[in-house]
Amino acid sequence: TMGCNLRCTYCFESNSQHVDYNTMTEKQLDSILNYIFNVKKENEDLIAKTGKKMDIRIFGGEPLLPQNRKLIGKILDFSEKNHIGVNIVTNGTTVEAYMDLLLKYKDILLLQITMDGDQKTHDQRRVRADGKGTFMEICNNINKLIENNIKITLRVNLDRNNINKIDKLQKTV
Repeated sequence: TMGCNLRCTYCFESNSQHVDYNTMTEKQLDSILNYIFNVKKENEDLIAKTGKKMDIRIFGGEPLLPQNRKLIGKILDFSEKNHIGVNIVTNGTTVEAYMDLLLKYKDILLLQITMDGDQKTHDQRRVRADGKGTFMEICNNINKLIENNIKITLRVNLDRNNINKIDKLQKTV
């Protein structure tokens, strides 16, 4: 889905695309998972020889919106059964609603979460539709993920407006 619960100031997607969007159907997802299964099967020798593991990357919009839960659960279940890693690129605001799934599948998961600097800078850039900042919510969710040994990668979007404030983020997190 291209739907998103944030309205980041630098997002290149139009606001209407975040609000009026389609979600992948289960039939579409089944076709994709079947394709992935076949590619993995066709490349078993290469995978074994190189020791590399296949990964699925989920991104959007915001993939962890509540309406995507059934699809995300299906992807995680498929991936675990087929020894495929899953990398979810998320804004980190909806982690709580997915915590049971994240815990269940944590051995195959890596979450990538983006911050944009210290609280003041981040809250000016990564905002909800109502203009409310997300820094503390995301920090709290990152702490919950760390406490539960769920692997995360912290990504920082840098530009001329926040590069000089990155040291404050390092001290905060």
